[in-house]
Amino acid sequence: MITHVLAGLFRQGTTIVWFITKRSNPDKLHLYEPCHPELFDRLKNWEKGKIDEMHRLPLWDDYLDIPNEFMTLMMKKHPYKNAIIRFEEVKPYLNVINEIPSKIVIQPCRLNFVLKDIKLCYNCVTIAILRNPVDTYLSHFDANVLRDEEKVMKFSLKETDGDPFFTNEIYRELAEIYDFPMNANNLEQFAVVWTLANYNAIIGADYVIVYERLCLNPYNYLRYLNNTIEGLDYDIIYGDLINPYRAFKLVHYRNVILKEIESTVSDYGLDRFYDRVMEEGDYYEVFERTMERY
Repeated sequence: MITHVLAGLFRQGTTIVWFITKRSNPDKLHLYEPCHPELFDRLKNWEKGKIDEMHRLPLWDDYLDIPNEFMTLMMKKHPYKNAIIRFEEVKPYLNVINEIPSKIVIQPCRLNFVLKDIKLCYNCVTIAILRNPVDTYLSHFDANVLRDEEKVMKFSLKETDGDPFFTNEIYRELAEIYDFPMNANNLEQFAVVWTLANYNAIIGADYVIVYERLCLNPYNYLRYLNNTIEGLDYDIIYGDLINPYRAFKLVHYRNVILKEIESTVSDYGLDRFYDRVMEEGDYYEVFERTMERY
């Protein structure tokens, strides 16, 4: 059955939090990205201990411990889409996972909007993973691209598609529901998705893990999580896995990105949702400190 959900958007530290959770709780089944549309393609050639090329971690091992009859049902019920806004789209699939005879931790990057529904349906512990909007956005680009401000700004302010972490797909779903403009640029789409996805995750979460706090003081923060989160252990020895410099992308145009995000939030009337998320992470104070460098 599903006992815990670690929910967060792409590039918000979900993978490393999942891995530390897995290593600290070996008695549970830890399902990484169960809603990934290509999950079963990836599992076809997966072997225990294999290392994922992108994340350099054994991401999919625990799926190999699921009985075949459940895997067959999971393949039939999987939503096979990146943008999941309504619980009905994913409930039949999660029902199958919940029937697996193990204590299960799932780590989805696609279920922020339905986290509260999951909590109520399965009576599980829900955890939102949060990262500030500027660094979440800048982490969509590799280091070489980040050095090219013109290229980043062209993609952000001139283009309306091509985001590798599915912001465009999620935004289009939201635009149909809330009548948002369809011609928003990539950064505008991101600002809307970051705000609403994280807001929905926070209001549906029993606990919130702030990625910056984990990076800046991993041993103390893991100790705090170990003493706080019901039903999960967090061993401080895994603080060694954290790179404290991962939290912030210190490019000179950070303040431009922030201003564009906050302008979009205001234009769309999302200020109260944005403020709630920013306050949860103490991000206004964080931005005051980081912006002093520029």
